[in-house]
Amino acid sequence: MTSIASSNTPTLPQVLPEYRWQPNEPSYPLKNRFEDRIQEWHNNDNNILIDTRTLWEKIVDTIICFIELIKLGFEVLIEMCKPNSAVLQHTYDVTNKETLLDLDNEPTDRPLYIFLTGFGGNSFFYTKHVKAIEEKYRNTNISPDIRVIKNHSAKDRHFEDLLSPVQEMLSKYCDHNPESKIVITGKSLSGLIVSELEYSLRITHPNNHLFVASIVGAYGSKFVSNLNKLSIGNSALPHDLGERFSHNNRFTKELVTKQNEQLPEGCQRTMVYYAGLNEITVTPPSNEFPLIDNEANIRRFVVNGDHTSTPEIIADHLIDLAFEFYNEDE
Repeated sequence: MTSIASSNTPTLPQVLPEYRWQPNEPSYPLKNRFEDRIQEWHNNDNNILIDTRTLWEKIVDTIICFIELIKLGFEVLIEMCKPNSAVLQHTYDVTNKETLLDLDNEPTDRPLYIFLTGFGGNSFFYTKHVKAIEEKYRNTNISPDIRVIKNHSAKDRHFEDLLSPVQEMLSKYCDHNPESKIVITGKSLSGLIVSELEYSLRITHPNNHLFVASIVGAYGSKFVSNLNKLSIGNSALPHDLGERFSHNNRFTKELVTKQNEQLPEGCQRTMVYYAGLNEITVTPPSNEFPLIDNEANIRRFVVNGDHTSTPEIIADHLIDLAFEFYNEDE
C-alpha cells in the first residue's frame, strides 16, 4: 500500500525506510476509504514503503482528512468546554514536576497508561483513547492510572527539558514496581520521547515490561528541513527541536541505532508504530517507521490519515493492543 525513506551513512546503518509512490489500479472503492484504514506493514520490499494509490485516490484521501480535521476540531472544542472532561481529570503538565511525581510510594497493581502530547500540547486529542480505556475497565474492580502529559510549553524548551521529568517519574514508578507492565504512548514530537524512554528504561529497569506506541512519530521530516533552509524552522521550532525534526538527522540515527541493540536478559518490549499516509508535516510518511530489528515484538501500521486525524483513527486499535498486552500471560 505504501513505502518510506532515508539514506545510508558511512558510520550508521539505514534507520528509516524509503518512501516510493508507484501508482497502480484503484485499490478499493470510494466507500471503503472510510473503512479498513489501518494496514500492517511487514517490510517485504527491502526497507521501502510503497504507496500504490492513484493520484485521484490521494486527492480524495486528502479531502477526507481535511473534513475529518474540521470535525475533530469541533469535538475537541466541545470536550474542552466540559467541566468534567474525561481527559482533563487525567492531565498533567510536564513543567509541574511536583504533580507529575505524585505517585504511590508503595507497590501498586493498577495498570499504568501514559500518553504524551505532541508539540502543540493539546491533551484533548487523547479523549477517545482515555474513554476507550475507561470502557475496557468499566465492569471490573480495576482502576487504571491514566496520565496524559502535555508539552504545551514545548516551544520554550529544549528536548531534554521535555524528556527528563517523564524519565524521572517513570524511574520512581519502576523503583517501587520493579516488574510491572507500563503502556507509554507518544504523538509526533513525543514519538521520539517515548523511544528515548524505552531505551533508558531497558538500561535502568530491564525487568519492567513496556508497551511503547509512537503515533506519527517525527523521526525526521523533509518539510522541516526545507523550513530550516529558509530560516523558518528554527523560529517555529526553537532551540534543538528544529534540528531534531530535520530529515536524516543525527539524533534519529543515534537513537534508532541504540534501540537496535540486543535487549538485556529478561527485558521484554512491545513496540507499535503508526504512520499517517497523507502526511504533510512529517514527510515522507516513512519517516514515522524507525527500522528496529531485535528481540522486541515490533509492529508497524500504515494509516489512511494525516498528522492530526491518525491518532483519532487508531485510538480503539491501539487501546485493544495495549489491553491485550496487560492481560497476556508472561
